[in-house]
Amino acid sequence: VSPALAQNIALGKAALASSAVQAASRAFDGDMGTRWESASSDAQYLIVDLGSVQSIDRIRLSWETA
Repeated sequence: VSPALAQNIALGKAALASSAVQAASRAFDGDMGTRWESASSDAQYLIVDLGSVQSIDRIRLSWETA
């Protein structure tokens, strides 16, 4: 997928997380200055409802610099 064709299909969709120090919706808001942060314990999850079945061929994760 070329960058011109890449899109954030999670943008504006409902998000749910097992815990949140920062809101789950921040994981998908398209703003590199925000982030989702879970509680610091095991078994955390992050879910986004895309509204319908989607074909996904790439997921991009950006980790905060520690």
